[in-house]
Amino acid sequence: MSRRIGLISEHASPLCSLGGADSGGQNVYVGQLARHLAGLGYQVDVFTRRDSQRLPEVAEWVEGVRIIHVPCGPAEVLRKEELLSYMGEFTAYVLAFCKQQRYDLLL
Repeated sequence: MSRRIGLISEHASPLCSLGGADSGGQNVYVGQLARHLAGLGYQVDVFTRRDSQRLPEVAEWVEGVRIIHVPCGPAEVLRKEELLSYMGEFTAYVLAFCKQQRYDLLL
């Protein structure tokens, strides 16, 4: 039985192109952390806000890592300072998802 970890990164998806106003260090850190944990045998899900209609709810990124695109607020790029009013919706979705997945650790 594999161990499961959920990582919450509401505004910094590892799939995001670097160099934008709100994309950079955290995106890289979360991505590298998820890859490293998967390399140790964990199954890792990264929860991030869906910022495009084209993104699937669940995307397999690399072996052992999935990106969960949380539908909250408009499916468009928003600055992180604009996200607070959508965090209740984000939290409710993540909690419901977690009840189905049974994570060993949620960060």
